[in-house]
Amino acid sequence: MRKKLFMILSAVLMILLTIQFTALAGEVDSDTADTSAAETEESVGETETDTTDTVDTPEPYGVSVTLYLMESNNDWSWLGGKWDKPEDWSEPASEPVYITEDGTYTLSLTDLEIPADTLMLCYIKDTEAYNQGNSYKRSNVPEDLMVITDVFKVNGSEKQVDSSLVRTGLQKGIFDVAYRNNWNEGDNCVNFTGVINSIEITFTVTGITGEPGAIKYEPTPPPATPTPTTAPTPAEEQEPATDTEDKVVDTSNETTADSADTGSNSPLIIGAVIAVIVIGAIVIIAIKKKK
Repeated sequence: MRKKLFMILSAVLMILLTIQFTALAGEVDSDTADTSAAETEESVGETETDTTDTVDTPEPYGVSVTLYLMESNNDWSWLGGKWDKPEDWSEPASEPVYITEDGTYTLSLTDLEIPADTLMLCYIKDTEAYNQGNSYKRSNVPEDLMVITDVFKVNGSEKQVDSSLVRTGLQKGIFDVAYRNNWNEGDNCVNFTGVINSIEITFTVTGITGEPGAIKYEPTPPPATPTPTTAPTPAEEQEPATDTEDKVVDTSNETTADSADTGSNSPLIIGAVIAVIVIGAIVIIAIKKKK
């Protein structure tokens, strides 16, 4: 009788172990499949990103401009098919500014001593165009760029600029705005008198990062009067409650994760309970038969 009882118990335990092994193998296969799918999606995403990075982007706009003057006490002469500069010819140039976006800029020259009747040229020009001469064909800015002369000062005093003469755009593709040109009356839009000791020009550029003419010059407003600090409102005092809410959310997430782990082990627990019940029933039956 005992031998039969042991055989029955052994068979039951083998069946239960087989069921448990099958359940565990299914879970492992499922986890492996999920991991493989995630790795495949990540690989596809990286491939798409790499393809996007190879797209060429256009060169950004940008131009360096400088304020130039030309002065001479004598007339020019034409020798050998070109202009010959007089010995007293001078060409003061300001520090350049580099323009990459719409905005207001200032160029200035100081420590000058130029009588108005010897000032030959006064203009703002693309620095590269000035340096390279006729070999430079175009400034790196949009064709419909607009230049607005806001303030023109000589010796610290503001001078009137003739809006009907001053250029507001490019000249043959070059950033070039003239205010005095001894060889072209159409470029003389500022009346210079006396001795020039300094020149300062404030101008606005539009059309690089926005619509041409979309912004106008506006003087910088004075700093606002500081306002006295006020006591925090009840709503502001209760701001720390947000941290508590975040903590509650985090705790619930952790509880959910623990529940998921317990659920994944449920086949093992159920199998163990069934094994105990079956073994107990067999023992009870064996005892009754002995009696």
